[in-house]
Amino acid sequence: MHKYDRAIKTLDAKQMQLHKEGKNKTKIKLEEKHRLIYDTIAKECRKRGHMNLSDVKAVYAFKMTRGKYRPMLMKYPEEWNAKAIERQTKKAFEMCAQMNDSSDFRNGKKILNVLSCFLKQPGMKGIGTATASLILSVYDVRFPFLSDEALAVVIPSYGKDPYTPLNYANFVSQIQKKRAKLLGEKNIHDKDAISHSDIEKALWTVASVNLEK
Repeated sequence: MHKYDRAIKTLDAKQMQLHKEGKNKTKIKLEEKHRLIYDTIAKECRKRGHMNLSDVKAVYAFKMTRGKYRPMLMKYPEEWNAKAIERQTKKAFEMCAQMNDSSDFRNGKKILNVLSCFLKQPGMKGIGTATASLILSVYDVRFPFLSDEALAVVIPSYGKDPYTPLNYANFVSQIQKKRAKLLGEKNIHDKDAISHSDIEKALWTVASVNLEK
């Protein structure tokens, strides 16, 4: 975890160099996007109980720059409906608040119920399991982001389609087991201890650092 910020800055510098060389059309500024969603947006959406359209667009932009860039998916945010975004994120966050730290994160059905607030919803085309998990992780650190890098370590045999709701439920369960092993059962309710999202960030950092070698 102590290398995460450095890994973000390293990736940012690499992308900026590609931009200068004309190999990347846009300036990534990943560090700025990271601060925006995990500091500003996280605090604001917890206070108001939902995300607005600009929040989710910022989360989506961060997802596209921290992970594998998929240009064909960049068209979707312009088609999103603001009222649908606010309504469905409010519904999801209310469900998150009712979940128990331990048992409910081993209950695949409850995780799937939260995901259902985002998937195949009118006015929210393009928001799949991975994007939904990132939105949830910004609001509630008990929901880790389903990043490619972490998924490859946690569930290496995830099948042809890695981004299924069932894979995410399994992913969360495995991350929770790792957290319990790291902290010990008596400390798993310590909200200031390492979180599920922290573990995902650490796995991403390892992958990022290894790519730089």
